[in-house]
Amino acid sequence: MIDNKYRVLVVGPTGVGKSQLCNYVQRDFTNSINAVSDSFDSCTKDPRSNEFERIETKFDFIDTAGNSDSDDDDIENLKKLIDYLQELKKIHYIILVLKFGEKINKETREYLETLGKMFNEIEFFRHLCIVFTKFPNYPKEEDLKTKDKHTLEINKVLRKIFKLKDSEQLGNDIYFIDTRIDKEDEKVNQKNQKIIDIILKQILLNNISINPINTENLDITGKSAKLRKEKELEIYRKKLEEEIRKKEMAEKEAIEAKKREEEYKKEMEKKKKEMEKANEREKQKMEKEYKQLLRKREDDKKKYEAERKAREEENERIIKLKKDLDKKKKEIDEEKKQNQIICDKLETLAKQSEDGRFLSKIGAINILGSVGLGILGGLLTPFCPVAGPALIGVAIGSGVPGVVNTSVGIGKCIDAEIQKSNLKKDKNNE
Repeated sequence: MIDNKYRVLVVGPTGVGKSQLCNYVQRDFTNSINAVSDSFDSCTKDPRSNEFERIETKFDFIDTAGNSDSDDDDIENLKKLIDYLQELKKIHYIILVLKFGEKINKETREYLETLGKMFNEIEFFRHLCIVFTKFPNYPKEEDLKTKDKHTLEINKVLRKIFKLKDSEQLGNDIYFIDTRIDKEDEKVNQKNQKIIDIILKQILLNNISINPINTENLDITGKSAKLRKEKELEIYRKKLEEEIRKKEMAEKEAIEAKKREEEYKKEMEKKKKEMEKANEREKQKMEKEYKQLLRKREDDKKKYEAERKAREEENERIIKLKKDLDKKKKEIDEEKKQNQIICDKLETLAKQSEDGRFLSKIGAINILGSVGLGILGGLLTPFCPVAGPALIGVAIGSGVPGVVNTSVGIGKCIDAEIQKSNLKKDKNNE
């Protein structure tokens, strides 16, 4: 290689990140070398060379204008690219940059096919790799599924453009990367730079350059331009029809929205009236319950007063009954006391009565003995003038105390009986 430099053609639709990729491979993390755009307005109009050295090799990434440009000058941009390649004579690699999450449109396919015709198609195909930008650094399961879909889609497009059979195996490298700078996660930047190193090493493996062989007879004007204009007019017409349709739909939606608003207002008014009625019913119900509560409280108060009064009367009755019982108890105690006195008197009288009867018995015995002695003395007197009179004297001496005892005993018995009779009378009178 005479100039010892690997030239890489960077192509793809507008806004997919071609300029950003050129900055990224040069480790320009401020995007100051090439202006970048995520919109449909291309910042790159003319092919731009980006020379740098990396992995001990010199590279030149050629940033190109995007196809499907918003300025409608795809043909002019393609002319500029052809002029640039005629002057350059050769390149070593082509990177097709696509945006992750977007399908490959018809314009991109035609653009890729036109580029293929500028070179030997087989050589162009062998020197082509695909880079999907804006791939999430922390992909989810849905992102991984989209990644697989992109791989299948691009392989299908390449087979169709270069008329390859399904049995022929494609050797094009496909990379997924996010060339935007993550200022908060340096690990992400390092990981993406490693992918860049892999891409550059793959370029070094394809060190055979390819040359443009057909840059003069490409049908990029005339019929193609006419067809493109017709297509643009058709797109504009469809766009205008779509705008009219959207406007009609918006007007229809506005009418329906107004109708829904009126219905909503009616519904809200109806609900408001129902709510007012419900509130009124609830208010009446609460007033009724409040009155019932007041009546119940009044009834409970009266019932409580009646019960309190009954308790007070019952307490008074119990107090009175207690007083009566205390009085009755005192009377009973007094009666018991009197009865005890009577019993004591009766016992005394009974004793006296027993003493009288005893004296009476003794007196009677003494009288009977003295009588016997007197009779015996009288019988002995004729026979014994001394002993007989003596016995009569003894009889008289012993008879006198017997008479006295008998008299005293009879008196005591009579007195006791009289007192008993009086006690019985007093008791009956009570």
